[in-house]
Amino acid sequence: MKRNKLNNKVAIIMGSKSDYSVMKECEKILKILKIKFQILIVSAHRTPRRMFEFAESASKNGFGVIVACGDSNILEDFLRLASLPFFFFLLSPPFSF
Repeated sequence: MKRNKLNNKVAIIMGSKSDYSVMKECEKILKILKIKFQILIVSAHRTPRRMFEFAESASKNGFGVIVACGDSNILEDFLRLASLPFFFFLLSPPFSF
């Protein structure tokens, strides 16, 4: 995929607001490095169409990298549609014994 100067933003994708407690560290690092970013809540379960539209248009909207977290592998599958490098953090509920 051809990259250009316009693809200089990082998309921080979360499945829900509760994931922000994990992704705020990513936000801090991007601010320190003075890298443009946008935080989006896009649920693969609750808003699959929005996730699909995001993935298809990510490059066109200036994103060069996607950092995502959620509790579903479905999110990872959607991100593959974006044809951009991405980092995915799978958040699993703690096990109880």
